[in-house]
Amino acid sequence: MTYYELVVEGPYLLVKGLFDGAALCNKKNNSEIYFSRDENITRETLKEKLKEWLGVAENLVHVIIDESSVKYWEDVILQVKDNLNLSIISNKKIEDAHFNFQMEAYTEKHGKQMKKLIDNLPKTVKYIDKKVKEEKHDVKDSGIYTPEHPYELLIAGEIIGDPSEIIKTYREWATNSLITLENIELDFAE
Repeated sequence: MTYYELVVEGPYLLVKGLFDGAALCNKKNNSEIYFSRDENITRETLKEKLKEWLGVAENLVHVIIDESSVKYWEDVILQVKDNLNLSIISNKKIEDAHFNFQMEAYTEKHGKQMKKLIDNLPKTVKYIDKKVKEEKHDVKDSGIYTPEHPYELLIAGEIIGDPSEIIKTYREWATNSLITLENIELDFAE
C-alpha cells in the first residue's frame, strides 16, 4: 500500500484530537493514521529540532496516512481551517521507511527468540546490512557476574519496507529489552 506524510501546522493535541474525532465519526473511512511523534519517526531536520528546543519552532504535526484517505483528510482540515487555525504545509508520498537495530542475547533461548523475530518479518519488509555474530564458549563458571557468557548472539542491521509494517515491527520490537532501536526514518518519492 502507498502512504503519505501530511504535515499540518497547528498544536499537536488539537490536530491529534481532530484526526481521532473525525475517524470515529466516519466509520466508512478505515484510515491508517500514524503520528510521527508517537511512533518514534524522525520528523525534522536538525535545524527544526533546535528551533523546537529553543521554543521558537512552529507547531508542525507529521501524520502518516494511507493513500486512499489523503483526500478525505485534506477536506477535513480545509473544513476546519479557519475555525481551528490549521493549515496543511506539505503532502509527500513515502517511498519506504526504515530503522537500524541491534539485538543482543546471552542465552540460547533468547537467541532463538531473536532469530525468530528476524525470520518472521512481514513480506513487505527486508533485513539489510546484516551483521550476525553467534558464539558458544566453554565456560566453567557461568553466572551473572562471569566475564564471559556461555552463549552470545549479536544481530544488527537495518529493517526497511512498507511504512505501516515498519511501524508495527518497531512497536513489537520496542517491547523487548534485548533490542536497541534507532528512530524510524522515512524516504520520500521525488
